[in-house]
Amino acid sequence: MLVAIALISVGVVGIVAGIASAERSAGINQEQAKLETSMRQLSDFVRSQCWQSSDPSCARSLLYQPCATASTYQGAVNSYLATLQLTGVDAGLSWTVANVNESTSAVHTNQPSPQAVQACGSIGGVTVSDFGVQEITLRVSSTRRSLARVVWKADT
Repeated sequence: MLVAIALISVGVVGIVAGIASAERSAGINQEQAKLETSMRQLSDFVRSQCWQSSDPSCARSLLYQPCATASTYQGAVNSYLATLQLTGVDAGLSWTVANVNESTSAVHTNQPSPQAVQACGSIGGVTVSDFGVQEITLRVSSTRRSLARVVWKADT
């Protein structure tokens, strides 16, 4: 009788542990899905092109800024977030432009070197120019998780 009770107890503990693990895993997957959805929305906003500033669709796109820094684009991201009117869990996410890198050269095999769009200044004695392509690192974070993605934006 005592052996039967011990075996049943082990079985019940195993089942309860399995259910708790499944619930924890479901919570993690749900949070990750929210981060991925938000990141997709943010990266689409950053990569989108706006041809004329008078176009109403420009409110949903980020204008290319030569020699931009993370703070240059962060203001536009904050304005875009205000238009989304996020509620609930989505309102607790942090959307950040973590870094912006300009291409440092525009040399391609058998092609003449194009002119830089704008000279950005000097870093360590090396002149940095903007050739019309930027690598932008984006980050979406919740209280427990973070997701980063690198996107490219071109001045076309």
